[in-house]
Amino acid sequence: RAVCELAAAHGRRAGAGAGANAPPGAAGPNAGAEEGLVPLMRIQQQQRDLERLRTAVDSQETLLARLREQAAADSARHDRLPLEERLRAAERHVGELGQRLETSEGVSRQLYELRCHLHVMLERVQQRDRTIEQMLARQEEQDLLHASLSDRLGLAAEDLL
Repeated sequence: RAVCELAAAHGRRAGAGAGANAPPGAAGPNAGAEEGLVPLMRIQQQQRDLERLRTAVDSQETLLARLREQAAADSARHDRLPLEERLRAAERHVGELGQRLETSEGVSRQLYELRCHLHVMLERVQQRDRTIEQMLARQEEQDLLHASLSDRLGLAAEDLL
């Protein structure tokens, strides 16, 4: 409105100035007013266009703000998903490690039992080896004694004959 009033005042001034400085035979003060109305109408049209553009810009800014909020919400949701997935993966990994630990402990127990059994078996084998050596030594003694007795018996039999 201020621009309209300014343009109207400018048009009146231009019209008054044109009437005072006009050569004889020129149009009167009404002709200057009509010439001032054309730019005024252009200004008013430009103001309406500008107002429409402002409205369009405001609506675009509102839309942009809404889209930014939506993108931020989607991004936050997307960021949470990997965190949740990472949490689930970590929980699965912990479960797998727990199973491996249980398996390892079970294997460790079995390994300990097998080592103990092996130790017992080695002791038994060593005891058997010692027993076999003792038996072989006795067998040799018996064989020597038997040979000695056989020789004596043979000599005694010869003596009897």
